[in-house]
Amino acid sequence: MVVKTDVDGVYCLFSIEHQSTIYKNMVIRYGNYEMTEYLKQLKNKKLKRLVPQVMIVFYTGDKKWNTPLELNDYFDIPEELKEYVNDWNIKVVDVKEIDTSKIKNEQTRYFIEAIQEMYKGNYEGLHRRIKMNRDNFIYAAIITGSLDLIRDLPEGDEIDMCEGTERRRKTRKENCITIIESKIRERIKSTRTSDTK
Repeated sequence: MVVKTDVDGVYCLFSIEHQSTIYKNMVIRYGNYEMTEYLKQLKNKKLKRLVPQVMIVFYTGDKKWNTPLELNDYFDIPEELKEYVNDWNIKVVDVKEIDTSKIKNEQTRYFIEAIQEMYKGNYEGLHRRIKMNRDNFIYAAIITGSLDLIRDLPEGDEIDMCEGTERRRKTRKENCITIIESKIRERIKSTRTSDTK
C-alpha cells in the first residue's frame, strides 16, 4: 500500500507492506522496491528532486520477527571495508508489540488489541463492554487463525464483545457438558456389558 502525503510542506511517499509470515530476504526486497521507485522518479521530467520514501513492514505473524533488518547483516565484512559498504535497513512494526494507548482511532485500537489478545490466547481479554466493528473482529480472527471465534457471530455492523464472549463461554460450557455426559453413558454401557458376561 502506497500513500502520497505532505509532511511539513515536503511531498513524501509512505509505503506499507503487510507480512503475515517472516521473509528472510525482506531487506533486499525493500531495497529493490525503493530503488525501482527512485529510478522511475528520475524519468519524470516534472520532478526537480526525488520524492523521499518511508517504507514499513507491518508484520502480523505469531512468531517474533527474527531475520535481518539491515543489509550488512547478510555479509561477512572485513572491518577495514565496513565504512565503504552501503547499508540498507528496514523498519518492522510487529502488531504484537504495538502500544495501543497511542492509537487515537477507537476501532483501529480495538482491532490491534483483538489481534494481540487472540495471539495470547486470552479470549477473556476480549471481554470488554465495547462495540467493535464486526469486519475488524473477523479480520483479526483470520490473521491470528482464531476462526472458531467467528462461527457464531451475531449479524450487524458492530458486535458487543461482552455479549459475544458470554455466548462463546456458554457454548463451550454446553459442549463440555455434552462430552462429559457422553463419556458417562459410555462408561455405564461398558460396565453393564461386562456385568452380563
